[in-house]
Amino acid sequence: MQATRAITRVGLAARAAAPVARAAAPARAAAPARAYTGRAPEGALEQMYHIVLKKNFNFIMFIIAGAVVTETVTGGIGNTLWSALNHGKTYETVDWSKFRSPLEDEEDEDEDDE
Repeated sequence: MQATRAITRVGLAARAAAPVARAAAPARAAAPARAYTGRAPEGALEQMYHIVLKKNFNFIMFIIAGAVVTETVTGGIGNTLWSALNHGKTYETVDWSKFRSPLEDEEDEDEDDE
């Protein structure tokens, strides 16, 4: 019983000091009320679990699609890097006009004369 009286006295003292503290604090606009659903808001991992990982079919399709996208991106990067490093050395990028022989030019002139 004495413990209850001590808690009550402390509570009354805190209530008496509370109006003074409230008066000193600047007034704020009230925050909009949110509906209480009983659950914490879902994070990104929980959303991913519900969309992708909860069903086996969705998980397998996610893995296959991820593999296809990853292979496409890394293949494109590899081909671009290969072409950049070997420019002028591959069949597609060689300037073939540099390799014309003088004999070919003479043959072309002979054909024009006829």
